[in-house]
Amino acid sequence: MKSSIRHIKAIFLKEIQDYRRNPAVLIVISSIFIVFLVLLEVSRIKHGSNNGISYIAIVEILTCNISFPCTVLPSSYIVEEKEKRTLDALMLSGVSPLEFLIGKNLATICVTMVTSTVILILFKINFIYIPSLFILVFIIIISEVILMSLIGIIANNSIQNLIYSLVFIVILFLAPTFSYIKAFYNINRFINVSNMNFMIKNILDGKGFFYSQYSLIVITLWLIVPLMLFVLIYKTKKLY
Repeated sequence: MKSSIRHIKAIFLKEIQDYRRNPAVLIVISSIFIVFLVLLEVSRIKHGSNNGISYIAIVEILTCNISFPCTVLPSSYIVEEKEKRTLDALMLSGVSPLEFLIGKNLATICVTMVTSTVILILFKINFIYIPSLFILVFIIIISEVILMSLIGIIANNSIQNLIYSLVFIVILFLAPTFSYIKAFYNINRFINVSNMNFMIKNILDGKGFFYSQYSLIVITLWLIVPLMLFVLIYKTKKLY
C-alpha cells in the first residue's frame, strides 16, 4: 500500500512539474473555468436569474465541464510519455496499471470534480440531491478518463491520438449536446453521458439514483469494459 501511494505521488508530482513546462495543458485547464463561466452566464440570460436555471441548462454545462477536459487531456498525457520514451521505463519500474492511471490523471479528475461541484452549488441544487449527483458525476469522470487513457495507449503518435480522440469527442460531447437531432437521438441510448443526463433528471425529480436500471447498466459498462481493456493492453502491448 505504501509503495502504491509512493508511485502515485511520484507520477502526480511529475505531472505537476510538466504542467509548468507545457502551456497547452494549462490553457486547457484554464479553459474549463472560462467555458463554465460563459455557459453559466448564457444560461442566466436565457432562462432568467429570477426563474432559476432549467434542468437542460444544468446538464448542458455539466456535459461541457466533464467531457471537455476528460476527452482531451488523458490520452495526450500518455502519448507524450510514449513520444519521450519514458512510458516503458515507468512500466519496468513496477508501476501497476491502476497506479499509472491515477497518478497521470489525478489533477484532471480533481479539477473536474471541483468545477462540477461548484456548478451544482451555484445552480442552487437542493442539498439532499448533491451526494447522489456527486457520485454520478465522479463515475462518469472516471469512466471517460479510463477510456481516453486507453486511446492514448493504443495510439502510436500524436496524429493517431488526435484522430481517435475526435471520434470520442463527437460521441461523448456533441451527441449528448445535440440529442434533439435525430441522427444523435438513437445512439444516445448507449452513451454514458446521455444516460448521466437522464439520471440527473430522475434525481432532481425526486425519483432517486437507482430509478433507471438501464442507465445504471450502461454507465457501469462504460466504466468496467475500458478499465479491463486498459489493464490488459498496459500489461501486454509493446508501446513503441
